[in-house]
Amino acid sequence: MRQMRIWRYLDEIARSGSVRNAAERLNVTPSAILRRLQDVEEDLGEVIFERTAHGMILTTAGELFISWIRRQEAELDAVRSQIDDISGLKCGHIRLVCSQAAAEDFIPRKIEEFQRTHQDVSFSVHTASHDEATRLLQHYEAELALVIAPQHRQDLKLHISVGQPMSVVMRRDHPLAAKRTISLRDCITHPFALLSASFSGRARLDRALAKLEAKPAIALEANAFEVLKSYVLHSDAVTFQLMIGVETLGPNTGLIAKPLLNEEDLYAPLALLQLRGRTLSPAAIRFANLLARDLDAMRITS
Repeated sequence: MRQMRIWRYLDEIARSGSVRNAAERLNVTPSAILRRLQDVEEDLGEVIFERTAHGMILTTAGELFISWIRRQEAELDAVRSQIDDISGLKCGHIRLVCSQAAAEDFIPRKIEEFQRTHQDVSFSVHTASHDEATRLLQHYEAELALVIAPQHRQDLKLHISVGQPMSVVMRRDHPLAAKRTISLRDCITHPFALLSASFSGRARLDRALAKLEAKPAIALEANAFEVLKSYVLHSDAVTFQLMIGVETLGPNTGLIAKPLLNEEDLYAPLALLQLRGRTLSPAAIRFANLLARDLDAMRITS
């Protein structure tokens, strides 16, 4: 829609922090964007951006207006998808945010499966903590979120929640690999390689260690599980991951994952969420149903 181009100009200023950066990303002149901004501010009777030495910062009125713009864009995307669905095109774009545990294997497999029958649907996938995922949903920057242990919020709609046990991951010739059962206390005698503190799985692990009054040697912290896997493959360290994130650790990887014994504190819910009240596109609804079906099939009962 032509008028939506103006809203996109303003949204890009908010995202990039300056008129010049927005112009470069949109391939238009800075003066064209600035004129549109001035027109909108005049129509609203309010200043949308505060001009500072550090760039363009949204005012309170601007935050409200940009939020409204993103809602309009999301609703328009849903309407476009519905129109395409009626005409039989079945195309669209789905923006998904997910925890790292689900991003490595589960989500790519589900996307590939979905695209077998919906070839014209494209995806954007962003990995994030549950707090960041909530923010992306609230700001209409993602339709769906699949995250570990999100906080209960009235503005979020839960599609399904599936419990996930924690596993310990190590190289296949690690001293612990020969044990039939492994407890968290068994792991303490070896170096730890852990996800950063912002991840919910790390928070649960820290609480469980506190109950044991144990302080393991943390040899490495990283914000990517790929880094941790590579490290433990070449060291005596162990790392930890939820079940959904270790399904691909076959013999060819050189790694092995074993469930931690009786570690109820480390049992975490994996939740599929959307923003309550947001109208999803038909493609996003179908994909959410696919995820919910397969998550339900892997449900673990205690």
